[in-house]
Amino acid sequence: MFCLKEASEEYPQKERRRNYKEYQQILSLLDNVSELIYVIDPKNYKVIYANKTVKDLWNGEVVGETCYEVMQKLHVPCGKCENASLRLNEEEVYRFETYSEKLDRYYLKEAKMIDWPGYEKARLEVAIDISEVKKTQKDLEERIRYEKELANVSQQLLKEDMEEALQGALVHLQRATHADRVYIFENAMEYDPAAKTRRVYTRYAYEACGAEVEPQIDNPALQRFDLEPDFERWKEVLSQDIPISGNVEDFPESEVETLKSQGIHSILVIPVFVEKVWYGFLGFDEVKQKREWNDQDIRILNTAADMMGSYIEKKKRETAMENSQKKLRIAMKNAQEANRQKSEFIANMSHEIRTPMNAIIGFAEILEKEIDNPKHKDYIHSVRQGGENLLTLMNDILDLSKIEAGVVKIEKRQISLRRLIEEIRDIFELRASQKNLKLQIEIEEDVPKLLWIDQTRIRQILLNLVGNALKFTEKGFVKIRAGFEKKEDRYGRLQIEVIDSGKGIPKRGQKEIFKPFVQWDTSENGSRGTGLGLTITKNLVEMLEGEIELFSVPRKGTRFELSFYPVEIGGEKVYVNREGKEGYLSEDVESNKYTINGDRKLVLEYLENQGKWEYRRVRNSAFFQDIQSFGKSLGKLGEGQGVPVLTEYADQLIESTERFDIEEMKHLLGLYPNLIQRIKERYYGGKKGENTDCR
Repeated sequence: MFCLKEASEEYPQKERRRNYKEYQQILSLLDNVSELIYVIDPKNYKVIYANKTVKDLWNGEVVGETCYEVMQKLHVPCGKCENASLRLNEEEVYRFETYSEKLDRYYLKEAKMIDWPGYEKARLEVAIDISEVKKTQKDLEERIRYEKELANVSQQLLKEDMEEALQGALVHLQRATHADRVYIFENAMEYDPAAKTRRVYTRYAYEACGAEVEPQIDNPALQRFDLEPDFERWKEVLSQDIPISGNVEDFPESEVETLKSQGIHSILVIPVFVEKVWYGFLGFDEVKQKREWNDQDIRILNTAADMMGSYIEKKKRETAMENSQKKLRIAMKNAQEANRQKSEFIANMSHEIRTPMNAIIGFAEILEKEIDNPKHKDYIHSVRQGGENLLTLMNDILDLSKIEAGVVKIEKRQISLRRLIEEIRDIFELRASQKNLKLQIEIEEDVPKLLWIDQTRIRQILLNLVGNALKFTEKGFVKIRAGFEKKEDRYGRLQIEVIDSGKGIPKRGQKEIFKPFVQWDTSENGSRGTGLGLTITKNLVEMLEGEIELFSVPRKGTRFELSFYPVEIGGEKVYVNREGKEGYLSEDVESNKYTINGDRKLVLEYLENQGKWEYRRVRNSAFFQDIQSFGKSLGKLGEGQGVPVLTEYADQLIESTERFDIEEMKHLLGLYPNLIQRIKERYYGGKKGENTDCR
């Protein structure tokens, strides 16, 4: 800034001429400056000096005019002038911004009180045009606002409820654009029976309005709005993915009346596409003033329209999927009901058939013992064999139907895998010896004494696999091998293999072997089974969270590998006696499972008297109902008095009767005398309990 001093009469004439010359030089210098420089009388706000830049900008002489009239088209001084005048006696520079409506420009000004010839004080102002800076700043703020609200739109479109998501998205778009109204129109098709054509109409679906703006969401005329014929242009343009924007007064006459009836001055309409089909449009109305939408605005809002289209597409797919799933659930429910009815029918028919078959097989066994005529004996044997084959077939079909119906339950308990495998060997030992086959078991030392597994299902799996191995092996051996790989503190992987030296299975058979009713070899001895055994086995293995693999070489043998993980290692077994008191059984299952933890006298007396009598009766009668009843009596005694071996034995015996497994029933009944002997030996030391004759 600078200072000019008025020359006094006391100055010499020479000094006055020099000051005037300097004054003229300064003014000439200011005329060549590009900034706006002018001097104002603070008492009346009139311009007393203006450089050439000011005069050129306002097209003429401004000296003698008030600054607020010439520069700002006001009738009274602006607040900025008043603030500057208040600082009349201050030395500091006063900085402020002004906007010239006439020029549509922004200026940054600096004002300071100075000495001016002929005036007590004057206000010098220097103005710099900052319109471009303000525009850049405004654009930046607008872009930041857009980005922030578009991020909020993106968050809204993560919501599950479609109406809530789209409504919330419009609110954020209204905040981003400062538009008076933001809305979505959805297209729909209507069949015109008279013209036999389909017509497109659109409807006002969602809306967000600014303050003091009349909503149109309830406008009846917009709930079913025909684009034809008045808005045919919109249909053609928007369907080609081209936005429509501008002042309503510039639109075709057919459109103006409808738009003005909603108070619209300016409008922007952006098409929305779903699955590459024109779905509707996103609209922005200005009802308070006109507005020009620039290309950058349109590009950004096109992105918002794409986001909405993607969201609507996603929701439509989800709805279609939900409908499909609903139909699928209904179909599955119907199928499950049909499967249940099928299983129920099979179970009922099985019961109806097995009851008389039980009598036929039982009486056939009795007659076979009583008849001496060899020919008649063969007849009876054929009857018994046919009955047993029929029961086997029915058992397999029933097992498969139960698995398919999902009614087979997995019940894990602590068992000795070694003892289970030894029982399997005992069951098949006679059959193996009859074919001169070696039946071997190989149990690695790493296998824990107790494991938490489903004994019933493991037994059923091994019975199927070992039975098949013996059936299709003519010479050599059948081996059961078991191992255990500890993975964690109390868990590991149980591996069981059933290996034979039989004829093997060809590759084409290996691909089909686990399918129901498939038999890979029926060339000898007629039908070799139902073709369901391995199907049931595979299903049971998978229910136990295991895997089964087949390795076979024709004429060399077959190996089935079973793998179960995780399998929990057993510890102390818990029993509950009849009084409801808990006790513990040691890990040493071989020595402790014969323990009587309840009323010892009651158990031993039962085994010596009633138990011995019931055993003789069921052994001689061989009726399934009698064997089952015997098993239930033993189970009740074992559970009530805490005798683990009786409980386990009873479970196996009852299960064999439920499956009508004649071979296992015979085997279990044959084990009973030895079981009683072991219990007695534990408490009589092999003296009082020496007589174990159960005949």
